Parts: sequence; C-alpha cells; structure tokens
Amino acid sequence: MAAEQATKVASYPIRFHPVLELIPAAERDSDPLYGEFGRRYYPAVFGSQLRDRSFSLSAAHGGHAIVECDLLDGALGRFGMPMQIIVTDPEPGRRRKLMREAVKTVSQIARENAAEALIADPGSRELVGELGLACLAAGGRMCMRMHAVIDLSRSEQELYADVRHSAKSLLNWGRRSLDLRYCNAANPDRAIFDAYRQLHREVAGRVTRGEASWNVMFDVLRRGRGELVLGNLEGELVAGLLVVDGSHMCHYASGAYLRSRFDRPLAHWPLMDAIMRAKSRGMRRFEIGEVFFPGDGTAKEESIGMFKKAFTSRVELRAHWRLPGSQPRAQTSPTVPATSSASASESAR
Repeated sequence: MAAEQATKVASYPIRFHPVLELIPAAERDSDPLYGEFGRRYYPAVFGSQLRDRSFSLSAAHGGHAIVECDLLDGALGRFGMPMQIIVTDPEPGRRRKLMREAVKTVSQIARENAAEALIADPGSRELVGELGLACLAAGGRMCMRMHAVIDLSRSEQELYADVRHSAKSLLNWGRRSLDLRYCNAANPDRAIFDAYRQLHREVAGRVTRGEASWNVMFDVLRRGRGELVLGNLEGELVAGLLVVDGSHMCHYASGAYLRSRFDRPLAHWPLMDAIMRAKSRGMRRFEIGEVFFPGDGTAKEESIGMFKKAFTSRVELRAHWRLPGSQPRAQTSPTVPATSSASASESAR
C-alpha cells in the first residue's frame, strides 16, 4: 500500500488540516472529552507534559486514516485515555488495509517513545472487530471497562423509573431541600463558577488544577457547551457538579460535595436534575462515568461507581487495546483532572 504519513504537532501543519476536515464536526466533537472541550482543556492542564504525536495516513486511492494521539506519563494515547482511530474509506478491503497501517504506525511510535499504546475499540462487542484484529496482530492485549450511561432519548418517566428504588427517597429529599443555581450560556455568572471552584478546593483539600484549565471550563459553559449546577442547603453551598457537552453526548465531568454535611444525600438530586436538563438541551447520551470491577479500583472509586449505577441500569462494556512499547513507564503520574471517572472531590453518598 502506498501510504503517506503526515506528522502533526501542536500547531497543526497545513498537511494535517485538510484531512481533519474530512471528519464531520458532529462526529469529531461527539464526545466532549475527545472533542472541542478536550482539545482545549487537557493541554491547559498538562502543559508540556503532553507531547503530540498525531498523524494521518493517505492512500493512493484517496482513503485516509486519522489518529489524534499524544504521549503522557509514558503512554501513547489521547489525553491519558485510549486514542481513537478514524478511517474515512468506506470500501471494506481498503478500510482494513488502512486500519492495519494505522495500528502499525501507532505501534512504531510506541516502540520508539512509550511504554505502551492505548487504543479504543468501539467495534469489538460480541465479535472482535477489524480494528481489534489489527491490534491483536500487533501484539496487543484487550482490556474491558464498564461505563454507566443514560439514554436520553427515553421519556422522563422512563428515566426516573430506571433509578434504583433505594435512591428515590434521596432524590425526593434533595428536590425539597436543596436550592439549585446554574452557570450556563443563559447565565454566564463568573461568581457562581468561582464559588464552585472554591468548594472544589475545599473538598479536595488542595488546588488540583491551574488557572488556565478553570478558565477553559468557564468559557465552555459561557458558550453553551455544558452547565454547572450548585446546590445550597439552609443558605450554605454544599454541592456542585459540572457537565460538559459534545455534539450529542455529555459527561458528568466534575463534582464536589461538602464533607461536613454528609449526613444528607447531597449528590443525588443535583445529578438527576443535571441529567434532565441535558435531555432538554437535546443531548442524546449522558455519560455518568466508569464503574470499576470489584478489586480494580480503590474503595472510594468502587463506592462512587455504586452511586453512579443508581441512576441507570445501562452499564456498557467498552474494549480498548494495550500495545507494547519499549520505554520504561514513568514512576510518578501527573495530576489528572476530574473527568467523568471518579474525581478527588466526588462523594459516593
């Protein structure tokens, strides 16, 4: 196969731009963590720790493989998550060939720069898909993760019916007792946003992210790509959660709940309210976050997973591949921002 590799750096070379434009904006920005939000937020968090290694492959017949990836903490992925491989050619045989070439290129970059490469594989469910077969041929090992997801195309009645029975009284208490405020495109109030930032710092016990990353979050809300919900109890700020939107998927990105008031179920109603408001914004999927297999996470992470599963019976299995590299893994990890997985400030109450 005649394949041309166009290497991309942070400034996006002219050769890479036209290939990216082959991906519809709605597809590229479907998941906010990989889309517009992620492309702005994670570089602000990680700075020079994030080293871009994105590339595209262009075949003689006009097909393309597009891989946005970077090096972080000894792993080749995308912002610390498994990278996505997008192939534009619809013809099955050519598509498989481009897919194999893309995986080979990822494997080569990993051997030269990383301890391993992480590749998302949404096509492998009941059967190993074409990307999975290419990863298997490259010496990869499949791993599975569970994610709690809500299908927002269902009616409000169906969504409430899917909530665990034991959580419904907690929702009712929150609805009666918590006074909710919002920071969003309709109310881009920086004071509300800064109150959440202060709560996050108080609950986490430290500053977890720099000024630049907080500014990105506020700008995302201001431009209508998500919403911040704050909850007050008896005049005191006790709860906050932030949701970021893609073109049709949104993520429970960050949460903070006042530990001194854990005698009350602070988190349930703000999250359920955020879910319903995301539905009203036209979102189709609400990603609550990763749910750990028993023994795979810390006690806190597993407890938070139980909290997340209370809101939906839909728990998706997602495959990703680990391709071997040749470099040693870094001994210390960078500060990872709160995303849809358990953050330092989330409570599993």
